[in-house]
Amino acid sequence: MVIMWGSRYHNDHTPLRRFNHYQVEQFDLSPGEKYLVTYSTPNPSDSNGLWLKIFDVRTGTGIVGLNNAGVADSPQWPVIRWAGGEDDEYFATFNKNNTASVYETKNLNLLLDVDDVIDISWSPTEPVLAILLKAGGKQPVKALLLRIPGMQRRTQ
Repeated sequence: MVIMWGSRYHNDHTPLRRFNHYQVEQFDLSPGEKYLVTYSTPNPSDSNGLWLKIFDVRTGTGIVGLNNAGVADSPQWPVIRWAGGEDDEYFATFNKNNTASVYETKNLNLLLDVDDVIDISWSPTEPVLAILLKAGGKQPVKALLLRIPGMQRRTQ
């Protein structure tokens, strides 16, 4: 469980919100501090167990939980990579099958799946995703810049 503390006065710390997730090992706030991501080590014997949860900070409500299916043994943290800016409108995940997936946060719509990905990174100021793609044969790796939500591409 994660408890968020706060105060109105300098020494008056009180619990503001509780986020229910068993044995949390890591957590992260979205850039605009609208969402809390919690992580616990996946249990291979429990494919129904939730290893990652995203909560709405204001309400404490869990908006999504991911189970152990398709999870790397030790996923690279942060598992959720937020789009640049403070709107928290989009996030991306990167799984053990080298697939990057981009979602719209408010309704969890899958906007994009890209295979053969080496790594991804968001612009810190706007929703532009840089994707490094694997090379095929003797071809060099490709760098793809993609503006979300319009999917405007620029390949290098």
